[in-house]
Amino acid sequence: MLGIPGISCYFLLKKLVGKIGADTVESVLSIFVLSVLSYAASDLFFWVSHFITWLPWGKTADSFGSVNSLFAESPKLAEKAVLLATFFSVPVAWLLSWFHHKKVWNRFSQWLGISRRFGDEDLFVLLLDGGANQERWYVVRDHKEDLSYYGAIVFWSDEGPDRELIMADVDVFSNQGEAARLYSCKSMYICRNRDDISIELDPAPPSAKLEANERPTEDPSASEPV
Repeated sequence: MLGIPGISCYFLLKKLVGKIGADTVESVLSIFVLSVLSYAASDLFFWVSHFITWLPWGKTADSFGSVNSLFAESPKLAEKAVLLATFFSVPVAWLLSWFHHKKVWNRFSQWLGISRRFGDEDLFVLLLDGGANQERWYVVRDHKEDLSYYGAIVFWSDEGPDRELIMADVDVFSNQGEAARLYSCKSMYICRNRDDISIELDPAPPSAKLEANERPTEDPSASEPV
């Protein structure tokens, strides 16, 4: 029961940032730490509220000490404290997701000169999640079908052995000969093994026959993970 806030925060955070907890041990430890943070957020909120007299619950906050209770041999928390901590697991997940997306820890470590890592374990994530690049147009080379797709990547997945992409305003080219354009479409779903595709950022179209005025004038949507 005491782990419910951590479990809630764990699954919310997994939806927001993707892979967390590579194995069972890491997942259990993550849930434990997230539980502590959720109880701490609940305690902090009511501790601050205790000094704001005009709040209806300002003088009745009774959830103090829940973090210390987690480390007791026989922790006995009221159901109210667990429910409140579960409620606060949502903003905790949002805050941790913001830290992850902004690479706060890694940027601070780079500023101190103690690390050169940017934070993503997979460079595919770094490439499409923005990182140091703001390119909007891509050439995705499909080595399996010997085709190239020129357009905007608007959605992508970062889990599993396959790379899933949804592209918009796509021109499809053959990789053979003069790379003639075969056809165009407004959107396209691509699912390939990670070794079957390569991605080029903001390149020239695969064929010189494609004139600039044939491209759509509106900017495509920024890349977003799904």
